[in-house]
Amino acid sequence: MNLSEPSFRRLFRRSHYRCGPDEDDESEEAKDTRKERERFAVAALAFCLRHDRKFLAHFWSTVCRVPDDESKMPCIKPEGILLEPPRWADLRLVSEEERTRQVWVIEVKAGAPLECRQRPDRPDAFTEPGKGYGALFQKEEAHPARLRYIILGARESDELRIHPGRIRRIWVQQRTWEDLTKGLKRTGIVADLFSMMGELRIEPFFMEKAERITVDSELSNVDNAQTVLHAMCDWLSYRKLRISIDSGYMGIYVEPSGRRRPLGKYALLHKVTRKKGGSLAWFGYEIGSEKQGRVRKGVWLCFDDRTSREAMCKKLKKRFPDNDTKSDYEGDYHYVKVYSPRRKPSDFKWFKSVFEEALS
Repeated sequence: MNLSEPSFRRLFRRSHYRCGPDEDDESEEAKDTRKERERFAVAALAFCLRHDRKFLAHFWSTVCRVPDDESKMPCIKPEGILLEPPRWADLRLVSEEERTRQVWVIEVKAGAPLECRQRPDRPDAFTEPGKGYGALFQKEEAHPARLRYIILGARESDELRIHPGRIRRIWVQQRTWEDLTKGLKRTGIVADLFSMMGELRIEPFFMEKAERITVDSELSNVDNAQTVLHAMCDWLSYRKLRISIDSGYMGIYVEPSGRRRPLGKYALLHKVTRKKGGSLAWFGYEIGSEKQGRVRKGVWLCFDDRTSREAMCKKLKKRFPDNDTKSDYEGDYHYVKVYSPRRKPSDFKWFKSVFEEALS
């Protein structure tokens, strides 16, 4: 990526990968979009590493450094920061000093799932000759080069569990985007990078963006409302991300997992709500009729019976005494409905606080 800094900033702002496909969309078009989004993120990351030495030092110490490395970063020149190809390396950092070659390969994930051949926790596939990324990495780098392979940003649904250590000549480890953000100031092109990562819906950058949003009236900024709703889906580990808009409501119905085994807080939601089918919950925005354009945020929790409904209603009324909390019954659904009458806290924080209390 050969860009000047001003054009790079403009490209951040124009990024067309903002929301991307639903996480459960397995079409070829969706897969291609995720891969392109990942390539864009890697190119932007490499640009910042080449042009900001402080960011490079932070990246090396929080993401790349393994226990075998010295505490001080070796000399990594801009020309030693390399993008794919080869196909087995999204991003490479190369240091050559005093006849010692050191190579860090970073497999960057920004939505696309990991393939078996990329995963050190599947050593047979990772070291399969001619296919596994570990095997290809070793073949490319002759001994005695010191090799490290790091997976950065794998999703929770990948259920990746890498214990730092060696697989043949390669030291492997796993890092999160949170590891990168700790203790790092958002200034200059690094601030632009993190903003762009939020636009690509990469956690935790996307969550940081959502936490600053409060939708006021008439849902005038639908993009902001969508950002909050999508961020909540990510927080719940709910991957469908389909927003419903009807009769003055804009929100997301949380459906049962079906064939998929639920993860994280989505699994807890199954345990505390209804068991007999139908929606588990709804959260989103309601445009009130009593005040022109008034918007309030709400959470509905669904139950099979009155006893469960009343117990949850009592619990939430105690936790949110200033909110409009009530029990309701429509058809086969027992609801507990919670609405926030105030602007603060931010929308994401309020939605999160309600679910946290309900799932505790």
